[in-house]
Amino acid sequence: IMPEPIFARHMRVLNDIYRSEAHKRPGVKYIDAYSLFSTGDGDYSDYLKDDKGRLQQVREGDGTHFTYAGGVRLAKVVLAAIKADWLPKKGAMSTGSMSPSPKASAKASPAP
Repeated sequence: IMPEPIFARHMRVLNDIYRSEAHKRPGVKYIDAYSLFSTGDGDYSDYLKDDKGRLQQVREGDGTHFTYAGGVRLAKVVLAAIKADWLPKKGAMSTGSMSPSPKASAKASPAP
């Protein structure tokens, strides 16, 4: 989400494309940072509450770049998604191999 409404609309269009393309690819997960960085009403704000209810500045003064707290906010969600795909579930028998879920796939590129 961006502070200027026109740019916010442009980001929504781009995010719809990214979401659509991610869903076409096995093993790719789309993380909606737009909603992660918007208010409960879906509006832009430089300040958002953290998971403990404390108000934190998540965007720099330019309205685009993340502050340290904003980076942590995004990293928590990204790392949780990685953990869900790569680490064994609690109580599940570990095979000693930490690899992505069976639905994940990677395509090898030919050597240059």
